[in-house]
Amino acid sequence: MQIDLTIELIISLTGLALSLISFLIVRSNDAKALEARITALETKIEPFWKFIQTELPGLIAQEDTPELDLLLMKSLPTNGLRLKTSECEKLISLLEAEYLKAKRNEDTGRSLAIALYKEVLTQRLKESVREQC
Repeated sequence: MQIDLTIELIISLTGLALSLISFLIVRSNDAKALEARITALETKIEPFWKFIQTELPGLIAQEDTPELDLLLMKSLPTNGLRLKTSECEKLISLLEAEYLKAKRNEDTGRSLAIALYKEVLTQRLKESVREQC
């Protein structure tokens, strides 16, 4: 009786182990497929994101907004500088005012550019460390 119980237990545990192994293999394949999809998506989005981060500030800048222009140029990732959190918050505030002005003037392109860059800064601010944006 004791031997039968042990054999049944071994068979049950082996079945359980095989089930767990097959589950993990399937999950591993799902993870690899998901990783490949995410990589493909990142590859497609990267040029747009780079444009938003590097080119939009130049399109938003205008001669009559020197404070905004200075902060925009400082915010460019290509210049090696980082905005302080207070500067980032100020820039977001200035962009909001410019966004409202652009909407009022029905300047769709400018309002879209400002909205996109404002979102970039908002995300940077959320992720910022050591009082920098």
